[in-house]
Amino acid sequence: MPSRTQIQNLEMNKVYDWVAKHALFTPDKVALVETDSGRRFTYREFNEWANRAANAFEALGLRPGDRIAIIAPSSVEILFTLIAATKLGAIFVPLNHKLPAAD
Repeated sequence: MPSRTQIQNLEMNKVYDWVAKHALFTPDKVALVETDSGRRFTYREFNEWANRAANAFEALGLRPGDRIAIIAPSSVEILFTLIAATKLGAIFVPLNHKLPAAD
């Protein structure tokens, strides 16, 4: 985990840098609202979810450059997975859950 000074000095060139910086400085500000359910996630929660997912992917043996494919309906969890993959240096591959099996 980066230190506070490292986060303050981030160039903000990656989305996960932006999430981490907001989690540090505005942790209780709402970052995401799921339109269907109305669930709200703060920057702290968003960053924590993404960190947990990144750690889980790493524990499964995924490394930078590996592909992480996900097939699921649109949801905030897809965003958590996207951020987790990029934190790990992996490649996020979203698959369309509406495609028939033959495609």
